[in-house]
Amino acid sequence: MTPVVANLTDDDGDGDVDLDDTPDVIFSTFCGVNDGGCSFGDYNRDGVLRAVHGADGSPIFDLTDPALRVIGGAQLAVGDIDGDGLVEIVACASDPTREGPIITFENDGTFKWRSADPRVRCGQSAPAIADVDADGSPEILIRYSVLDGVDGAVQWHVDCDYDGTYVSYQHLPCDYNFRQNVQPGATNLADLVPVELSVDLRACPDRMTLYFRLRNDGWAAAAAGIGATVYAAPGGGAPVRIGRAVTTRILLPGESELLSIDYDRTGRRADEAVELTVVVDDPTDMPSTTLRECRTDNNTASVMASCQVLF
Repeated sequence: MTPVVANLTDDDGDGDVDLDDTPDVIFSTFCGVNDGGCSFGDYNRDGVLRAVHGADGSPIFDLTDPALRVIGGAQLAVGDIDGDGLVEIVACASDPTREGPIITFENDGTFKWRSADPRVRCGQSAPAIADVDADGSPEILIRYSVLDGVDGAVQWHVDCDYDGTYVSYQHLPCDYNFRQNVQPGATNLADLVPVELSVDLRACPDRMTLYFRLRNDGWAAAAAGIGATVYAAPGGGAPVRIGRAVTTRILLPGESELLSIDYDRTGRRADEAVELTVVVDDPTDMPSTTLRECRTDNNTASVMASCQVLF
């Protein structure tokens, strides 16, 4: 959908295509009228790959052959994928499913190869070119597949395993949160960790407020309503429960929620230090019946504070 720029033609006539030549523009178009066997605004199939000279906009090629159609709503990538010193063009091919495999072209628009593995699907995703395994030869990445740049053979693939919600030919759930993609044999669970502990001393000496985040470092969502119990151990004494904060929303992998608990210091010395400890899903304080974590050894975090100094 977004045009890409690369040197496609030998503009200076020196016998090679390089950075001394004028860059050209490659883009795809899709049907804009209700005729010709396509529907108005259907950018999911029957797109035409085109290239124009950067100097004056004159055509280099227009690939109108139905066998070479692309998905107009998908992105393009350009790069030397076969080591011949010339850029190739990587696109998402049009097909009846509107998902399409990868299709590639030489710098002059000549068809190169089309991926044959049914697991390789584009939708409206963006192909990328990179030397993933650092062997000196670039690969093509699309969604959950890595392809050999020379012939399109699948080098690596992960299936998108989802529950059937929010799925269309353009988009799959794993496009938005790959960490929730459950793989065979994997243990994908939530992992709530208390982080970023800080103490607000503005109400000292009568009160201080502990702020902290519960962050989901796991590979699955954590439901709302997960508790975090806070204990205070003033003056090096035994810890005493001072409150329990609860998450108010689902935390997807990588997400966090800011929580807080007040610590009443009425009658205590201003210089008395206190250790404040957060315990996620404390087994002694109304633990969740639904939360399953991949780790529990990171459920506790502490911070030292006094009304005179924050340690």
